[in-house]
Amino acid sequence: MIGDLREALQTDRSCLDAQPILPLASGSGRLPFELLLRMIGEKGEVILPGKFLSSAERYQMMPTIDRWVVEHACRELGRRGSALRQGMACFAINLSGQSLRDEGFLDFIIG
Repeated sequence: MIGDLREALQTDRSCLDAQPILPLASGSGRLPFELLLRMIGEKGEVILPGKFLSSAERYQMMPTIDRWVVEHACRELGRRGSALRQGMACFAINLSGQSLRDEGFLDFIIG
């Protein structure tokens, strides 16, 4: 699974999915979303994180994955800047504990 995951991150076999976060009470009108990583299998099937994240954690790959997610999220959201400036949506990204402990991760985010 780790080899497949590495390959998926290096090729076009990974993608982000925007999952709506549904409020318990009526909110401000902004649409909140959580960005989630999906891996695309060799036959085009979508592989959910439950299949690969535990292996990624075990083999200390989470900082690589989190960097990929942040980089691609910023790139994609930058393309949709006008909608974001109008306050129509907001997005959340989950980061792993491995990335938060990674001394270079903050510099990556700031840079």
